[in-house]
Amino acid sequence: MKKLLIVTLFLISKVTLSQNQTVELCDANQKTFQYTAVGSPNCEWQWQVFFNDRLATTENREDLQITFDTPGNYRITLKIENDLCESESQEYRISVIECRIPILSIPTAFTPNRNGLNEIFKIKASYLQRVSLQIFTRWGNLIFASTDLETGWDGTINGSPSPEGAYICVVDYVDVFGNFGQKVTSLTLYR
Repeated sequence: MKKLLIVTLFLISKVTLSQNQTVELCDANQKTFQYTAVGSPNCEWQWQVFFNDRLATTENREDLQITFDTPGNYRITLKIENDLCESESQEYRISVIECRIPILSIPTAFTPNRNGLNEIFKIKASYLQRVSLQIFTRWGNLIFASTDLETGWDGTINGSPSPEGAYICVVDYVDVFGNFGQKVTSLTLYR
């Protein structure tokens, strides 16, 4: 009597979901996120968390809660298998960076007297998308304008030395978060 061998093959479908995100450490230097598995009931879940390409932890549950408190590159992978031998995988890549707080520094005086020190009036800024600098006389006449942080005012009006005294500085900006702002301050030119 011949035996009949029946082989049943289950197709294993593999689906990969990927998500990239950036986390800034601004609020109390940590951020907590919950990742939820996407899959059918009766699954087995395996989460792996890598920090700078080194395995940091492994969890076997449906949801993963993780607090990011150290800058670096994280990779979170999830493998799901259900009772039908189907499998899925999900991957998250998270870049954790220091807080990008917009900074705008506007000097209140400068001395364009050709001694090599403090000759050019320049503003300093960090984490701004756009900046516009305008200098006005105390009577409201525009004498200098620039949208380039590297270009500062040399203390001249139409090539001639400006008189010593007070001027108005107006800085309009857009920060990295898309917020508009304006700073208006006085500026003193000393010779």
